[in-house]
Amino acid sequence: MHFYNSLANFLVRGTSIVSQLVVVPIAIGAIGKSGYGLWMAITSFAAIATTLDLGILNAVFNIAAGNSKKISSEIVAYAAIKNITLIAGALFLLILVIVWGFNINDFLNTGINRLDASLMVIVICGVALFTLPFSVFNQVCLAKLEGPKIAPILIFGNLAIIPIAYTASRITSASWIFVLIILLPGFIAQTSVAIISISSGRYPVTIIFRKLMPATKRIKIQGKQFFLIQIATLGSLHVNNLIIAALLSLSEVAVYSLANRYFSIISILLSVYLGTAWPSYARMAKSADRHKLSHAFRRNLIKSTFFALAIAALLYLFKDPFFKYWTRSTITPSNGLIFAFCIYSIVNAGLGNLSALLNAVGSLKIQAKVALIMLGPNFLLSITLIKIMGAIGAIIASTVCSGLMVIYYMHYWKKIKGLYESD
Repeated sequence: MHFYNSLANFLVRGTSIVSQLVVVPIAIGAIGKSGYGLWMAITSFAAIATTLDLGILNAVFNIAAGNSKKISSEIVAYAAIKNITLIAGALFLLILVIVWGFNINDFLNTGINRLDASLMVIVICGVALFTLPFSVFNQVCLAKLEGPKIAPILIFGNLAIIPIAYTASRITSASWIFVLIILLPGFIAQTSVAIISISSGRYPVTIIFRKLMPATKRIKIQGKQFFLIQIATLGSLHVNNLIIAALLSLSEVAVYSLANRYFSIISILLSVYLGTAWPSYARMAKSADRHKLSHAFRRNLIKSTFFALAIAALLYLFKDPFFKYWTRSTITPSNGLIFAFCIYSIVNAGLGNLSALLNAVGSLKIQAKVALIMLGPNFLLSITLIKIMGAIGAIIASTVCSGLMVIYYMHYWKKIKGLYESD
């Protein structure tokens, strides 16, 4: 089961990587370097909006990962859908108010008219928010190691983006229309998978609705802590695009985003590994064999860190020919920026392993505290270094803060491991 779930997840993530890489030169040719930079900057707005789900998605994944009963997972999922739908609707209305009342060009210096910039914000944030409720059942499937059930449609949705992007580049020059057309296949795939999963539920509606209230309370308890962790993640990475846009230019956002996307190959592949490790950790945490959990964590940490190191080295070695053909030399990140992403990818591999472990053993509160403590220094360090060094300062700040979190979490795990194994 673990193998097939990992394979299905790998194929979903792998096709996502392929489609993202192929779409970049098409997008740059269709909407230009600044247009692509604007797309990435507004994607950061969407990341902020979706993070305001109050940690519900991660809470659902964590609860499902540690719960062997299918009905319990489904009830939690229904409770989450109800809450996320309300949150997503409220956030979308708030975005409409903000777009109507403020000129996005005053902040991002987009170089396009206000209407087009506003439509870009509405399209990107709207699709992201409307996808959230449907992502719940997909999270449950992944947590329950049922990836093969949902993989085919998601893979098709990822691959469909390529011909659709090419067609869109031929029929429109409007940035917001081009982006909308590209985002639709992923949205349709996510919603289709969720609807199929919901329709296959075998439990009476009366049972589900009777237990929605306790399920909602359980989500809120874990969701609050995951929400704080998500806010810190935004401050350590996703907000970088917005800071660069405000302090530098959208062209610099495009350069930074492409370097980030280039190295997202590592984080996406590692997420496949950790997507299986997290539920495995949760099951081991409930068993009597606590030594097995510690051993599995050490093995995963070593493997994934060396994997990140090896892939990062290859990406650095082949960066010049890759960017030459990928972006047709229109955008070429500096050696320093690429090297900084190499180091960040390695540090992030360790942080991802530790987060999955601490999530599984219920150490959410300590992560929330550490994440919030690091949020301010990370934000201030990013601004300071960007002013001094340019876009490379953003990833250096993220690397430094992530490294400090890894050191602390390792110390914390060693501290609780003895208590944990002696229970």
